[in-house]
Amino acid sequence: MQKTMTPPGGSYARKPEVFYAYCYRTQSMRMMDIDDYLCSLREGYTQLQAYYSTAPGVQYSPKQCGCDYGCECCDSPRVYDSCCECCICDGDVLIEARCSERRVISITFSNDSRRTRDVALSLSSFTTASGRDLGWKASLSETKFTLGPCEEKVISLAVNIDCSVFHKDHGTGKSSKDREEKDDQHRNDVDRCEVAYARINADGCINRPVLVAVAVLPNQCDSHISTCKCDCC
Repeated sequence: MQKTMTPPGGSYARKPEVFYAYCYRTQSMRMMDIDDYLCSLREGYTQLQAYYSTAPGVQYSPKQCGCDYGCECCDSPRVYDSCCECCICDGDVLIEARCSERRVISITFSNDSRRTRDVALSLSSFTTASGRDLGWKASLSETKFTLGPCEEKVISLAVNIDCSVFHKDHGTGKSSKDREEKDDQHRNDVDRCEVAYARINADGCINRPVLVAVAVLPNQCDSHISTCKCDCC
């Protein structure tokens, strides 16, 4: 028969209590050993997961951004807030814009070394987070320049915001007049915040590409409210 080894003293020695954390069993902060500490962490994650699975308005989406509002803008304050919130995956430069605008974005390239560098810039097309090409007209003020030791260079990125590409039913099954009115509406507004991305690659610089994010907001978002003071509402 195999004998169970018992440590001196007749019981297993406890590990040192070196972690100070919240204990869900006692509902207080206390010192813990490694086993109690890991148990407390597991309990915390379990309660957090249960909260997010039942909290109102919290939804999980496997999209790259991690959110999916899927809203229809209307007079409801809650829906209005959702349409004005932007789901931004990532970006080094972020600007907010409106439809039909021409935006100019300034980006500074810095040479923090003692070596002269010849830099060549290339701009990708603006796409959605899923990679759909939006066909926006965009250009850089310069594409080739030289940076001396510890020098900086400011480059401008100009982009025209065309919102018609965000509407899938653009001009289909309509008369000529209806299409023109719909085209104007599509060019000048969006139903919810839409985000476009472009990369600026800098050959000659030891850095990763610069990711530019343009968040296009509906016209009603953060608009100035001017009342007629008719006292009818």
